[in-house]
Amino acid sequence: MSHVSFKQALISLPQKLQPLRKRRLFKKTADSRPGIILRKSLKFLCCKGSIPWERMRMPVLLAAALLMTGGCATTPLTPPVTEETSPISVYFIPLDDFNADYSVFLAQKFSAEFGVKMKSSLPIGSAKLQPFAGTQQYAAENIFALAKPVLERLPDQAPNAFYILLTNRDINSRSRTFRFMFSWHDKDLRTSVISTARLRPESDASPKAAELVAGRLNKMIRRAIGEMQFGWQRSTNIDDVMYAPIMSIDDLDRMGNTHRP
Repeated sequence: MSHVSFKQALISLPQKLQPLRKRRLFKKTADSRPGIILRKSLKFLCCKGSIPWERMRMPVLLAAALLMTGGCATTPLTPPVTEETSPISVYFIPLDDFNADYSVFLAQKFSAEFGVKMKSSLPIGSAKLQPFAGTQQYAAENIFALAKPVLERLPDQAPNAFYILLTNRDINSRSRTFRFMFSWHDKDLRTSVISTARLRPESDASPKAAELVAGRLNKMIRRAIGEMQFGWQRSTNIDDVMYAPIMSIDDLDRMGNTHRP
């Protein structure tokens, strides 16, 4: 049997099955799966018509297999390109002191906000980090050095991918020009480290405090992505999320959530 004849037989199948439905030959039984129905239907037609069943047997079984695996005869064999195949523009990398699930949530949130693919990696170990002598404050540059080998091996990253390191540790630059840093950026490495240590109200574990910390962290992440990935410029407008310089937590709270390029 030719390919054209088999195709014509499939096209005319619904019309030829109509009398069978009226005669209630096909009930919802254990044999009502698509492949079984197709095989029985075409075998019935072969017996009633001019197409020998033996010549139809192999094409019918092939069609039944396609139905059972693809769900319908029109399902494309090659899956369409989806968002999942696109490269990752921003990677969130939590250190092992930061909640990994929350890092995943942040990646999904900002991916939807900026319209580019973002993803969170698994936490990276930080046992080798040492604080400044006599303090519990860590050099941001040391965190970059710790993470660099990991960043280079992350899969599916875009050529200009940007990385956000998340930590609960208190951070500062090696020069310690300021008392502390909310965040630190390295444009050559296309990497930022953001700390929650100074975003948390002391001795307050209430839901309201958690909401406040989340809002502050969102501002710091949004401005980091905007500046490092989209070229946003810093502003002297306190209503802009790109306001600079941020010298205190009060500045951060007063600062806006959005930016107008």
